[in-house]
Amino acid sequence: MRRGYIKLYRKMTEWEWAKDAKTFRLFIHLLLTVNNNPVGWRGVKIKQGETVTSLASLSSDTGLSVREVRTALAHLQKTGEITVKTTKFYTLIKVVNYSFYQGFEHFSQHSGDKHKTDRRTQKSEESQQTIKKE
Repeated sequence: MRRGYIKLYRKMTEWEWAKDAKTFRLFIHLLLTVNNNPVGWRGVKIKQGETVTSLASLSSDTGLSVREVRTALAHLQKTGEITVKTTKFYTLIKVVNYSFYQGFEHFSQHSGDKHKTDRRTQKSEESQQTIKKE
């Protein structure tokens, strides 16, 4: 059983997928289920912000059909929220900028919530450089 919390910013209501219930639901599910610490799985290192799953598993966990999961994943990939690596054995999903959005350094440095959530799709390196510059 997973324990702990995730940060969820109120400005997510303004996010481009906020009114797409299926995509929004899948993204929140991913935030709740990705690893918050690196782990090993069958010889594969699963990093923070990543999860190993399958379309069938995501469908079962979210109540969405496999087709709806595929569509929602495509939406999230298109806007850079996630990356997906598929093999014949599993699907590795990475929430881009997971540590930026869930890290304590983000909250303390941006307590005024000046970050534009509608452009959440910046690359991790760019986001980390922004934090360092501030």
